[in-house]
Amino acid sequence: MFFQSLPVDVERPDFIYENGILVIGNKDIVNKAINRKVEGAKCIPTDANWTFTPIISEFKFYSSMNLDLTIYFYLDYMNTSSIRYWKEVLNILNKMKSNGCNIRIVWNYLEIDERIEEQGEDFKQFCNFEFKLKKY
Repeated sequence: MFFQSLPVDVERPDFIYENGILVIGNKDIVNKAINRKVEGAKCIPTDANWTFTPIISEFKFYSSMNLDLTIYFYLDYMNTSSIRYWKEVLNILNKMKSNGCNIRIVWNYLEIDERIEEQGEDFKQFCNFEFKLKKY
């Protein structure tokens, strides 16, 4: 299963994967999203390399498979080192799309959070797949 072996790091968001849907946020995000009581997660690892290496490895492992993957981001803060690694993940997703995978991202942000909205806009320009921004 996707992201089963990720290290536990309280400064990184939780990853919940099931049936082609990956949710990146806090551990209660799925239930809260259903009830429209969603809270974002922070992505501020002290050691971004330690946190993101297994995430990137998982994406690389699945990059050769023909996946239908929708990723929901619910983040309310990211530090600079995290942004660099998320761009690396997006690069892998671009390659997956080029190899025939159906990739979609839904970038959720608080209506009052211009910084996360702008980060989503920046990421969207980097992607060759469907990337929607959605206020909550």
